[in-house]
Amino acid sequence: MIQRSTLLTVLLASLLLVGCGFRLAGSIDNANLAGTRIVDASRAGSSDLVWSLEQDLKLRGVPAAGEGENRRVLRILEESWERRPLTLTSGARTAEYELVGRAEFELLGRDGRVLIPPRSIIADAVYLRDGDRLLGSSQEEARLRQEIQSELVRRILTAVAAVGST
Repeated sequence: MIQRSTLLTVLLASLLLVGCGFRLAGSIDNANLAGTRIVDASRAGSSDLVWSLEQDLKLRGVPAAGEGENRRVLRILEESWERRPLTLTSGARTAEYELVGRAEFELLGRDGRVLIPPRSIIADAVYLRDGDRLLGSSQEEARLRQEIQSELVRRILTAVAAVGST
């Protein structure tokens, strides 16, 4: 009997939280992302970040904006990567690297006014470079690059969703 009342109390409390609009920190409101068009405005002209943003929106089930539609525009202005040595071994070889991903973006409203002015975000990670296992080190760098890109995507979409559907 006590288990049933405990379960009922937890269920009731969770329903109250959901009913008042409570969301976990860091969660993204997909409704505020609907119809956002992503444009690659970088100098390079082909950004992996743009592709990742589009894929993330598709996975979330967010409807894409058509070309002719008057929608908000998320412009990716720049994407860059940097690999910096952090520590050296006694033989003056690099032991640790820091991988840094940067992205600059802005959000324009349906009427063309700036909702989010150009903003830079950075995500980074540190990895060890094993001189005996170079293949493993390059695979770890590729995996970290994907994780950093996912973090950049999450941060951009969180900022866009926070603006609402203006």
